[in-house]
Amino acid sequence: MAFAMTFLAGLFSLVIWVFASSYGVLIFYALIGGTVAGTFWTTIAPVTAEVVGLKDVPAALSITWLALVLPTTFSEPIALEITAANDGRYLGAQLFTGFMYIAAAICVWFLRAWKIGELEEIAAAEGRDPKGINVVTALPIAEASSTCP
Repeated sequence: MAFAMTFLAGLFSLVIWVFASSYGVLIFYALIGGTVAGTFWTTIAPVTAEVVGLKDVPAALSITWLALVLPTTFSEPIALEITAANDGRYLGAQLFTGFMYIAAAICVWFLRAWKIGELEEIAAAEGRDPKGINVVTALPIAEASSTCP
């Protein structure tokens, strides 16, 4: 879900926003782009749990929010500078936004590939089926469900 929606946010930026020539198309982009761009906030906790494990989610989310402060603080000035450098046209900022969403989607895809490879290594070392391993705890599914509070 995180990969698909992030990729769609980039695709919509490049396909709809760049070519928006009327206010109606811009409103359409705002509605459709906003529905997929906001999925970061709903998928960050499960993705973090997959990466660091359930026990370390609070600390990892705190570090994530802290790491987001700097880029989000300066994203608007960066976009304004890109726009000013292009004589007030938004094309550079639009392309930058779209390509950054697509780059983020590729990072999420690599993260998923890494996690699947890690689970396959654990399963091979223990002689188990990778589908029977809990993604968050790396324990067998039956054992992981009995250890959860």
